[in-house]
Formats: sequence, C-alpha cells, structure tokens
Amino acid sequence: MGSESGHPPCPSCTLLILRVLISHEHHLKRAYSQKLTMKHVTVEKAEKLVDQIQELCDTWDEVSQTLTGG
Repeated sequence: MGSESGHPPCPSCTLLILRVLISHEHHLKRAYSQKLTMKHVTVEKAEKLVDQIQELCDTWDEVSQTLTGG
C-alpha cells in the first residue's frame, strides 16, 4: 500500500481514504453499540466484532504509515 515512486500521495486521495476509514469506523462503532444492547450476544458474535475492530486498526496503521512515508 506504499508509494512505489517515493512521491507523497495526492491530497485528494489521502482525504478519500481517510473518509472511507472514518465511515467504516463509525459503522463498526454503531454495530458494537447495537451488539452491547442485545440480550443474546454470543461469544462467537463478540469474537467476530473484536476481529473486525482489529482489522480496522491494522488498516488504519497501514494507511498512517503510507501517509507518513513509512
């Protein structure tokens, strides 16, 4: 996901990526909030939610490293 040319990513691309990630994060937060209010939350559902949040964090780390040139 890095820039092969060594040039920083274009600002509009950076903003688009950030908007997508923020939107995804908000979606996960809403899903997490709904799960907490359910009476019959299973361990499997909770584990899946934790996995989704971890994937989001991993993606955010990759984007952050790309944007900082790391």
